[in-house]
Amino acid sequence: MKTKDGVEVCYNVQTAVDSKHKLIAEFEVTNRVNDYNRLRPMAAKAADALGTAGFAAVADAGYDSARDGFEVHVAGTDSTRASRPTRPATI
Repeated sequence: MKTKDGVEVCYNVQTAVDSKHKLIAEFEVTNRVNDYNRLRPMAAKAADALGTAGFAAVADAGYDSARDGFEVHVAGTDSTRASRPTRPATI
């Protein structure tokens, strides 16, 4: 995985947890640097694993992608994502 210090052997893990039973319902291990655009694929895998179509997904700011949020919504999943902090404009 490319890092600020060069290339390192690293992994990025996404997990989907069933809030009722507090168990991991689905996971994915990648060597992608960030979580951007990974909410829709994880929500789809979680829906299949849990045998449900509609549910609520909560994600951190790393998943903050407008396209992903729209696709998750169209697929029937209600999602809440933390937004990325914005920097003040410099003059």
